[in-house]
Amino acid sequence: ITILSPTHTILSSGGAWVQVTSTASTVNWSAADLNGVQVGSGSVSTAFGPATLVLPSVGPGFYALHLTTPTGASADSTFSVVANSWINNSAKPNPFGSNMHPWTATPAEAYAIGAGGLASMRIDVRWELVEKSAGVYTWDPAADTMIGYLNGGGVRPVVVLGYANPLYDGGATPSTPAGIAAFAAYAAAAAQHYGANVDYDVFNEYNVAGTNNSACGTTADCYVALIQPAANAIHAAVPAARVVGPTVGGFTQDWIGATPDSYAWLKRFLDLGGLSFVDVLAIHNYTWPVVGPPEGNNDTVITAVRALAAGYTGGSTT
Repeated sequence: ITILSPTHTILSSGGAWVQVTSTASTVNWSAADLNGVQVGSGSVSTAFGPATLVLPSVGPGFYALHLTTPTGASADSTFSVVANSWINNSAKPNPFGSNMHPWTATPAEAYAIGAGGLASMRIDVRWELVEKSAGVYTWDPAADTMIGYLNGGGVRPVVVLGYANPLYDGGATPSTPAGIAAFAAYAAAAAQHYGANVDYDVFNEYNVAGTNNSACGTTADCYVALIQPAANAIHAAVPAARVVGPTVGGFTQDWIGATPDSYAWLKRFLDLGGLSFVDVLAIHNYTWPVVGPPEGNNDTVITAVRALAAGYTGGSTT
């Protein structure tokens, strides 16, 4: 069995189609939702070449498509249905986004992201690739092109500023006054280059040793030393720009409960005046290690973070 249409189809309504072909004369299909409940089934004749199967008309969600033949062959695909109300609706905030690598993406993908109902897209704009000579900034044409296409498709890019540069601090995450100043200058240059049409995420999971090898360490105090001048530089260059942070990793229900490392880190960040440095408070509430259904885990994390942030001035829980 060969699926001729894309392996994953994003639809704004149910009832679309998938084209298949097979060496067998018949392809049987069934579709099921995330809970494994069947939402449709049928068969198509492939005796005379490619055939088109019509997907069931279903509501918003993520669905599995399973294909078989009488000769024992099988194939699997997926499709998603997004609610039309999320697409190009400025009156209703859209909570959905994703991540992409601009050097492997295509303009068609950028437009499909917007058509699929996603509102934001994280893109790395890596320091060491931008500043190869001290004080000289060369911007990646692939990233620039993709950011332009995303903006054109109604998707707001979130530019991730990171992580280190061999020109400063021996190639480690900046921690010296000179390295931090250079990082802030790079952040200001990014803001001048991209303007207010993107958000600026200062570093990524600074509290995680896997992404941060700063001589200062992974503490909130060290992060504040990095983000404060960077945020000031971004806002000085483009007052309307939005700074995102601290984008702290490790938030799961376990971490907030018995081992509250990330929660304590965020509290320290807020104690140091963190809300005055960021326009968007970001966390990575991954459901790992798995402690139960992801929905309940995320609810626990978000409720705890909102309750924590509500005790500080300078921000809101929206």
